[in-house]
Amino acid sequence: RHSRLFLLFILLCKGNNDAREQCFPFLTDPDDHCESPLEAYKDIVPLIEKLHSKEKCKIYDPYYCDGAVKLNMQTLGFPFVHNVKEDCYEVWSAGSVPNFDVLMTNPPYSQDHVPKLVEFLSSSAMQSK
Repeated sequence: RHSRLFLLFILLCKGNNDAREQCFPFLTDPDDHCESPLEAYKDIVPLIEKLHSKEKCKIYDPYYCDGAVKLNMQTLGFPFVHNVKEDCYEVWSAGSVPNFDVLMTNPPYSQDHVPKLVEFLSSSAMQSK
C-alpha cells in the first residue's frame, strides 16, 4: 500500500509542474529534473572504492531530484547516502552540511546552480571536510 501511495505521489509531481513546485521545498525547473542512470553510478564506483570502503563511505548529494541517487548507490553497496528533499542553499548558509567523505552530484544546470555549487566547494565550509 505504501509503495502505491509513493508511486502516486511521484506521478502527480511528474505530471504537472504546478504540482511539482508544491512537492518540493524549493523552486524547480522541469528541465533540471533528470536523474542520472544506474550505469553512470557504476562508472564512478571504482574511483570511490580507491578512496573509501563502500561499507563506511558517506556520500553527500546536495541536489535532490526524485531520490534515485540514494537508491542507486545503495544498490551498488553504499549504505550511507545523504540526498534529502531540502533546499541545499539553506542548509549551506545555516552551516548544517552533513558529514561526508564524498560529495557527488549532477547539479541542475539552469539559473545559477553551478556557480553556487562551485562557490560552496571553494568555501571555508568545505575546507574542514
